[in-house]
Amino acid sequence: MKIEEFLAAMKDLAWNTRSSYAYSLYSLARTIKGDDPTREEIVTWLDGFDSSATLERNKAAVLTWWKWRYPETNEYGVPVKPLVFGRGLFVGKKKQVWRPVDPKVMEDIAHCEDPADKYCLECLNTLGCRIRELIGDPRRGLSGITLADIRPTGIRMTVKGEKERTVTAEP
Repeated sequence: MKIEEFLAAMKDLAWNTRSSYAYSLYSLARTIKGDDPTREEIVTWLDGFDSSATLERNKAAVLTWWKWRYPETNEYGVPVKPLVFGRGLFVGKKKQVWRPVDPKVMEDIAHCEDPADKYCLECLNTLGCRIRELIGDPRRGLSGITLADIRPTGIRMTVKGEKERTVTAEP
């Protein structure tokens, strides 16, 4: 793939970008059959990434390498051998991010018997409220949602990054 030549030609890129591109391209090089990857090999390799950030970083590395490797254009300035990815080609695989919550609290939430509690939890889940936003975090001085936070305009809550937002509960 001539990765070292590519990296040497990319002197204008920041050190960490070149390092990231090198990691991505060497990773791709381990998965291909020939000297240079085919479009199908690139798509197959990129399709294996779960995180959208990792996918975008690897796409950037491959596209930059491809433009360096195949710089030829026609008389209109259009690349002769373009590498284009369609909009829905890579569907991000949603990962559930587990946030640390006291196991006792999780047990209580999972086994609540009161229908009002279950309804409340269902509403908060519908609003996109995290458990930490619901119960608070005493270590950070966050109180969670109280009755005073529930208003006609919506539910006021402290969210990730300790920012306050009001979530409307419209049907």
